[in-house]
Amino acid sequence: MKDFEFLDLDEFLDVADGINTPFKFFEVEQLGDKTSINAKVWLRSAFISYYFESSKNEEIEKVKTRLAEHGFNRVKIKETAIPIK
Repeated sequence: MKDFEFLDLDEFLDVADGINTPFKFFEVEQLGDKTSINAKVWLRSAFISYYFESSKNEEIEKVKTRLAEHGFNRVKIKETAIPIK
């Protein structure tokens, strides 16, 4: 599976808005004195994503708000074991 990571939030949101899917998620993680946001849109065979990291709370809140305004849901992303038969 490919993951196309956008470096600009506005470009990411423009593309994400053009994709009709309910699978728009973001995860927030605390990493020491920094907080990271990882946003993803699932496209069946690929992801488009945006990664942001900052130690400034107001910047983190701004990104979280913009993602929510564009239909992203906050989630906890986990890997799951898939049984092989």
